[in-house]
Amino acid sequence: PAGAAATVRYGDNRVEVKNLQLVNADQRISADGVVAGLDSTLQVRAENVVNAALAIPLAWGPGIWSS
Repeated sequence: PAGAAATVRYGDNRVEVKNLQLVNADQRISADGVVAGLDSTLQVRAENVVNAALAIPLAWGPGIWSS
């Protein structure tokens, strides 16, 4: 929400996202949740987004945590 701080915390093989919003005019991509292997609960929502703007990975595989 407007005025709310977004946080992204990472470590111990997990990423936690709270209140993340990317906004351009009336286009909005928001994310909230956790990416942690099988316990992932990340929810990403796109509103009024032009297809070309969706160049973000929405289906991360287990290899994302490899170093």
